[in-house]
Amino acid sequence: MTEDDTLSRFVTYADLNSRAQLLRDEFEVMYDELRIIAKVDVRAGDENFGAEVLTRMLALKAALAKARDTVRAEDLALQAKFDNGQLAIKRSEAIKHWEPIILQLAADINAFAMLRQSISCKWFRDPSGAHEERYRDETDWTNRVRDGGVESIDDLYRVKTHLVS
Repeated sequence: MTEDDTLSRFVTYADLNSRAQLLRDEFEVMYDELRIIAKVDVRAGDENFGAEVLTRMLALKAALAKARDTVRAEDLALQAKFDNGQLAIKRSEAIKHWEPIILQLAADINAFAMLRQSISCKWFRDPSGAHEERYRDETDWTNRVRDGGVESIDDLYRVKTHLVS
């Protein structure tokens, strides 16, 4: 390996490691926000139960996606720095760190998905925040919205939610 190869590999590792660190920092902020949200006591039958369930579920999905992005970025950084023998050890250490976090987030998402099914059909505070209220049917949030008591259709809602999922 020439000096140029070593320098090129170091620069690549430094860039990749910086990206991984940025993602780790963003994930930590999201994870801290989830801990705060989890402390709010919400019970079935509460006026905003449906909105709270969806808000928490969306936050969990975003945190899970960020965790997965972080794992991929960390792995790329490790590949740039270590040879096969050391890489396997470093990957094992990363798995020990991230696996329980990712499994817990996935379990929480599944729990909230089951709760979503129990939400009755009625108007709730709009979980997207785009309108005052949004109608919830038997299975999901609809594009029916109300602002100031006037009902309308949010045509962009389905497009936005499918892009997030």
